[in-house]
Amino acid sequence: MKEELIQKLRDEFSELPAEARINIGDGWYEVVRSMLRNLRKCNAVHTVNSIEAKMGRLRTDLSEISADADAAMFFAEQESKLVCDVCGGGAVPNPPYRATRCAEHAAGSEHKKSQL
Repeated sequence: MKEELIQKLRDEFSELPAEARINIGDGWYEVVRSMLRNLRKCNAVHTVNSIEAKMGRLRTDLSEISADADAAMFFAEQESKLVCDVCGGGAVPNPPYRATRCAEHAAGSEHKKSQL
């Protein structure tokens, strides 16, 4: 994710400290922003350790896990499977699930080339 988008998230959410690792595409910005808003509504205090992509899905590591936080992370993970991690447009799962991309961005991705 571009540094300017990461900084926007850090400015809005104190739960996302400077040392948190963020390794995702720009297209998931709104998915992450929505997840962080939902985490803020949880009863417990949560600090984000990392936000990364794994097997084409959003993965989040928190300092503490509550049932509400787990639900917020699960919902964001499910949403990320339907959003292109490059542009934020609609996407479909692309086996073997190394990335979640729309048709336009899947055409040039590594996992698509390996299937040829």
